Amino acid sequence: RSLDHGNKEASFFLADLMLEGKIESSQPNEILDLYKISADLVNIKAHKKVADLLCTGKLMGKPSIEEANAYYKKGSDLGDPEMMYIWSKRKEYGIATEKDVKESLRLMELSANQGYAKAINDYALHLYHGNNIEKDQKKAAEYFQKSSNLNDPEGNFYHFLTFDELDENDDISPSI
Repeated sequence: RSLDHGNKEASFFLADLMLEGKIESSQPNEILDLYKISADLVNIKAHKKVADLLCTGKLMGKPSIEEANAYYKKGSDLGDPEMMYIWSKRKEYGIATEKDVKESLRLMELSANQGYAKAINDYALHLYHGNNIEKDQKKAAEYFQKSSNLNDPEGNFYHFLTFDELDENDDISPSI
């Protein structure tokens, strides 16, 4: 009944139960359709779930990369940092979409500035090596520090390696 009233959480929860095998689905597309209903009602988790399922082809037997990209892009447009990062990587390498490195780096930086650790580390690596962006090792070290402050293992590793790039006046205290 909740589905009849457009309850995005109900359709997402029901699809999760079916995907986990706790409830039987009557049709092969039913799970994906329920996630799509939830996504259409602006559930970011559902956008990611639909995109990932379409990308892997888990429910349909074969991937649908172009359709998956539409959901990754929509999640990115809605401001979700994880979806921004995923969409940025697809744009960076032109995965079933037009390659656009400038847009990729813009999205990666936005995601990083929202605190998504993978984006922080990746953006910092681009800065550190000057990959498609002006080389700035000090700024890269600052991003690695942000990731380290999130207790991200990769961020901790790179922060340790780039510690010397920071000035002695820079705040390098770990967050607790």
